[in-house]
Amino acid sequence: MADLYGMEEAADWGANLIQDLKDFAAGRLSWQEVDRGCLLLGPPGTGKTTYAQALARSAGLPLVTASHGLWQAAGHQGQMLAAMRATFEQARALSPCILFVDEIDAFPDRSSLEGQHREYTHQVVNALLELMDGTFSRPGVIMVAASNSRRIDPALIRPGRLERIIEVPLPSDAALARILRHHLGSDHLAGVDLHPVVAGMAASGADCEFWARGAKRQARRAKRPMHIEDLLAQIPQRLEPAPDLRHRIAIHEAGHAISAALEMPGQMKLAKLHREGSGVLLASVNANTEPEIRAHIRILLAGRAAEELTLGSIGMGSGGPSYSDLARATGLAAEMIIAHGFGDKLIWSGDVRAWGGATLASVLMADSGIATQVERVVTGEYKSVLELLRPRGPILNEVAELLQRHGTLSGQVVEELVAAMGHKATITS
Repeated sequence: MADLYGMEEAADWGANLIQDLKDFAAGRLSWQEVDRGCLLLGPPGTGKTTYAQALARSAGLPLVTASHGLWQAAGHQGQMLAAMRATFEQARALSPCILFVDEIDAFPDRSSLEGQHREYTHQVVNALLELMDGTFSRPGVIMVAASNSRRIDPALIRPGRLERIIEVPLPSDAALARILRHHLGSDHLAGVDLHPVVAGMAASGADCEFWARGAKRQARRAKRPMHIEDLLAQIPQRLEPAPDLRHRIAIHEAGHAISAALEMPGQMKLAKLHREGSGVLLASVNANTEPEIRAHIRILLAGRAAEELTLGSIGMGSGGPSYSDLARATGLAAEMIIAHGFGDKLIWSGDVRAWGGATLASVLMADSGIATQVERVVTGEYKSVLELLRPRGPILNEVAELLQRHGTLSGQVVEELVAAMGHKATITS
């Protein structure tokens, strides 16, 4: 488990599970107090399968593996169900063990199904749920499932089944450098700082393994020690985004910058547009009252609003991972409702900041009442920031143009531009 760089949450869960299994074996803990399973949620290549292997190895338990594709390859529906039953029977026979099921998102949400395949899929998902319940009712089997998508049946992730959702994002630059070093080993490029090699790559652990393997092959074919050029030759060059995309990103960041200048004067320090990463840096965010939290939500949504107003369409830059603008805005809105009593009910329902994105997502999926209130806040503030930016089209374009030309703008410059436009508007009126 020590080599699972960039998977801290998953590693912590695994370490706690291993200790719980030891306590259960020693009679210090009942099986009801042990987690039944978890869902690893993240893009391809982030090490979900490797994690399951490491967990089983560290726990000293057998690993049973399966996937939707393997089960389906057995044949028609009856044969697929038989293959599923055989997997769970094998897991029970080997218990205690880890059961790893990949491609769990291939079992879709039954409520979203229509057409001729609806009944077929209903029967398959129902069979999976029955097998899980039958297995989890007896001690010994821990199920780890992997998914690239959140679009799975909510029944799979309710308590007592895959009750813990753990996000496995793409590794940070620091984690990526450690993963690459792990795959290179100590015999290749010893002492070379790998951080500059991977900075800003947004790559996966699988990418690192592929690069290291290619670099080793190139050095081996040349019959010499590895050179840094061998490694660099395997890594795609970082390219400037296409002009249309760069303009969209500039408009997006201009929206954040102008909103921050208007909502929190004096707090914005820098707006930047670089291929290694773009964004707006705030000195601090005062979010101690409901109006201040709502202002922060508007700033987070302003990039999306600027795209809609200026370009007539919205790109994917606002959403995606748990650190995206939309995810953070959703998290703040959920914190208002769940932790601070700013919703329909004056109650505290949980510490949202301690949950993490995956737990919050599962709560919103499971509780439609909370989800409705959170959506009301987010959509309401999005409408507000649209109205805030609608009359400021010229300044949006001007800030975006300056960002494309210079790469960075100080908060003072943005605030001066916003103030100058406000002065012109006053004179005109």
